[in-house]
Amino acid sequence: MKTRLLPIVALIGIGVAHSQAQVLSNPSFESPSLSTNGWTYEPLNASWRFDPMAGIANGDSPWGRGAVQGTQYGFLQRNSELDQTITSLSLGHNYAFTFWMMRRNGGFGADNGVPLKALLDGSIVFPQIFYDLPTWKIAGSHAFTASSSSALLKFVTLPDIEDRAELIDDIKIFEVQRAPVASMVLTSGILANGTSGDILASDDVYWSLKPEPGSDQVTTPIRVAGVFGISTASPRYLSVQIESAASTGVLRQVVKLYNFQTNIFDTVGNTVLLSSDNRTHVVVVSNPTSYVDPLAMSVRCQIQVDKTSFPRSNSWRYRIDEIAFFWN
Repeated sequence: MKTRLLPIVALIGIGVAHSQAQVLSNPSFESPSLSTNGWTYEPLNASWRFDPMAGIANGDSPWGRGAVQGTQYGFLQRNSELDQTITSLSLGHNYAFTFWMMRRNGGFGADNGVPLKALLDGSIVFPQIFYDLPTWKIAGSHAFTASSSSALLKFVTLPDIEDRAELIDDIKIFEVQRAPVASMVLTSGILANGTSGDILASDDVYWSLKPEPGSDQVTTPIRVAGVFGISTASPRYLSVQIESAASTGVLRQVVKLYNFQTNIFDTVGNTVLLSSDNRTHVVVVSNPTSYVDPLAMSVRCQIQVDKTSFPRSNSWRYRIDEIAFFWN
């Protein structure tokens, strides 16, 4: 099939991400200092507000087997919360945060995890996930734009009838840069209406794509390939945000990033879209360097779209309102 080059915008310079950490006190729960292997609910002078079922533990406690950073870590038991107000945010700038998480594994109670999510001023920035392994795993929020100089960051676990808990540690908040689009190419499917320039902002002006006639037997009737420029070969954070919708029926949207270490595209996101606008957030914080071309200083992204139900039909449309790529 002939590749269609769809002009989008000129690459107008690659920005430099601001890496200055924002003000978050006690990000690894080292204060107050507890006795070796000790723990406490609702600790005082910790800079965080804890629910009665949340607290801090040290070393090999009934909650866990050591911290990621320092010797202490936070825990959220059953349905509980801990929160803190972030300060020194710059209005209109983009930010994200990373943290480490692990299930309870101290040999007491139910050594299991509990679903956890994170909110910023009441809006979800880290979707609810259930991580139930006894090893620390790094996780990351999607990028968010500061609407004021401060915001309330809150971690929440869902109701649970058993004595289960989730552990968190080493929370880092940083500014992220939105990467310019170097190119956007439609490699499968045809243009229904709009232009590729319509994906630059969330404004309900869509770039609408459709499968070619007779493509009901094609595994991936619509495929879009994009290249985003960054200014480092060693990022610690990558994120793709897509606002899109299905015109009729139900579509499956698969997001892939090219791995320059293995020379294949890795699937990093898989979403079922409905007819209303869907905002998909894909975050990579585990070995993000593998997805950067060290020579071109760029990241290759591929979006594949197909119907989830059979028989396939070429009467449907895939609408993209915005594609944004963030990095640090």
